[in-house]
Amino acid sequence: MKCAKCSMMPASARGLNYPAERHMAKDIDNPCVSLCQLNSELCVSCGRTREEIRKWRGMKRPEKMATVQRAATRMKAIAKKAAKRQAS
Repeated sequence: MKCAKCSMMPASARGLNYPAERHMAKDIDNPCVSLCQLNSELCVSCGRTREEIRKWRGMKRPEKMATVQRAATRMKAIAKKAAKRQAS
């Protein structure tokens, strides 16, 4: 019996010990947290640039994955900067 989503045989049929029905999400969750705070060209709530926010709906999956990764990196930098400010 093959999976209807990817036409692969179930893991158990292939001798694997994990569920075959694990599929990567087709859609990437939008990193927006509905607290838009644009600071120049960057939203300090989600970490995306104004351009990335504008283009999000038209992006393909790999572009969205890269955008989410860049946004996470930016958010870490923002948090680090804020922590330094509080420590001073």
